[in-house]
Amino acid sequence: MLAAVGCCLTLLSPLPASYRRSRSPRVGITAVAVDAAALSALEQQGVAASEAWDIAVTGFLAPELVAAAAAAFEDRADLACAQVGGYAAASRARLVFTNPELVDSLGTAADLAAEHAVLLRVSAAYDKSGNKFGVAGTKLPNLLAGIGVEFEDLGDVLYDEGSGANKGDSVAYIVCAPGPVQKSIERLLPKSLGRSTIEVAEPGSEPEGATLVDMVVARLDKRS
Repeated sequence: MLAAVGCCLTLLSPLPASYRRSRSPRVGITAVAVDAAALSALEQQGVAASEAWDIAVTGFLAPELVAAAAAAFEDRADLACAQVGGYAAASRARLVFTNPELVDSLGTAADLAAEHAVLLRVSAAYDKSGNKFGVAGTKLPNLLAGIGVEFEDLGDVLYDEGSGANKGDSVAYIVCAPGPVQKSIERLLPKSLGRSTIEVAEPGSEPEGATLVDMVVARLDKRS
């Protein structure tokens, strides 16, 4: 069953220190206020779900907020929360809130993870245009935005730096919620990539050797 830490369930490893250091620190009173407001809103959502003996699931949250929530909700007697990010060391994650007495009804950690996040492995064939994902996966934000995917509906997006050698296939990983977003990616992304395959990674799989992609849409130069 799900392993509990006090009354806060932890399905993911803590945010890697290397990733925390790679992010530009936010400074000033505004950042503190935003974090406090976001945590307060999450707490209200969690308490409401617990009091209603219900389950509430957030969208994918930023790494800093995931880490702050994990610390804030640990050892709470009035609510239980779980982090689901598609793989064990995910940075972005969804939070699942419920009443502590309903924890066993959620099934195993694998069941919960599969219900709320899916890790897609995307392989694109090398052609005359080169690596379809761009250097370090820099084309991925534009590719996903181009098929109408909102970035807040995504967890981590990663690029396998070791793929694509000697004109081989390039590999990327995309975490999303099961359902409409997943179906859109599976149906529309191959149309942009050409020869490619998209498959759901096996439960417990890790995108080993892959690095996080900075999800910023690049402005395309349309000059001839």
